[in-house]
Amino acid sequence: MDGSILTPVITGIAGVIVASSIALVRGAIASRGKENEELRTWRLKAYPAVWKLTSTVPRWPRSNATYRELWSLHYALRDWYYNSGGLYLSENARARYGDMQELLDAYLDDRARDDDAKVPRPASGMAWAQSPYKALMDACSAFRTGLTEDLSTRRSRSILWAAVLWRRHQRQRHNAADRLAMAIRLRSVEGAGTQEATMSSGGTA
Repeated sequence: MDGSILTPVITGIAGVIVASSIALVRGAIASRGKENEELRTWRLKAYPAVWKLTSTVPRWPRSNATYRELWSLHYALRDWYYNSGGLYLSENARARYGDMQELLDAYLDDRARDDDAKVPRPASGMAWAQSPYKALMDACSAFRTGLTEDLSTRRSRSILWAAVLWRRHQRQRHNAADRLAMAIRLRSVEGAGTQEATMSSGGTA
């Protein structure tokens, strides 16, 4: 075939391919944007209720939460997760939800559901740093941060912002593991103390 004829044909085919590719990419971007907007709409409906639940252990001002109230929070979070909000959580927010529930489970182990004893919240120092109140407060705060990240679907996800989030999530996972380990350790110490007191009073372990 004459080169003068072949070149325009190839150029035309290449142009059609490029135009089609651009159209597909634009369509995918538009579709993804619509999905993100719809997801954000559903999250805006579901998230306020669970945000309010975490006010059981606020940072400011601190509350006089009881173990009975922690039990209520434990179950209310479960109900919210399965009835309205769990489906819309991102992977990170779901992990922070799990951290919060695991910590509640650890501190409520062997606690009666009608226990009206107040959750310890010392004023400051090492006692405060290791207190159940602070651990739960921080876990709830990390969960709320995850919720706010989920609602920022309109934000342009630059490489830098992705790196910031990755670092934040790594730190949150590490902190959650530390809080859970401390809760389990404290419960073990309390259990050992109770056993020792029983034995010293002449009872059986």
